Amino acid sequence: MLGPSVVYTAAAVLLLSSVSAQDEFCGGLIVPREEWGARAPNAVSYTDDYLPYMFIHHTVTSECSNFDDCAEQMRIIQNYHMDSNGWSDIGYSFLVGGDGKIYEGRGWNVVGAHTSGYNSVGYI
Repeated sequence: MLGPSVVYTAAAVLLLSSVSAQDEFCGGLIVPREEWGARAPNAVSYTDDYLPYMFIHHTVTSECSNFDDCAEQMRIIQNYHMDSNGWSDIGYSFLVGGDGKIYEGRGWNVVGAHTSGYNSVGYI
C-alpha cells in the first residue's frame, strides 16, 4: 500500500509548492479543518510566510476512498498525535487522503511537528 500513498503525497507536494499561502485553501482544493472535524489545537506557534522547505512523511492508517472515511482517518491521526504523542495538534501541515483530496492539518504558517529541528522552517 506504500505505492499509492507516495504518489498522492508527491502530487500534494507539487500542488502545494505551486500556490501561495494567501490563496485561501487553494481555491477549494484543500479541505479545511472544520470540514473534516478537527479538534481545536491546545497551542499554536506561527512561522514566517514562504517557508523554504517541504517535507514528505507517511503515516500508517486504514485505506480510505471517500470523504467520510478519509475525514475519520484524519481524526484518528490527530487523536493519536495529541493523545498518545502529547503534541498540541496533528503533526502535519497537510495530509492527502486516499480519495485524492488534500486535508488541512496545521495549515499554512503554523509550526508543525514530526521533523525534529526543522519544524519551524518547512511544511510537513
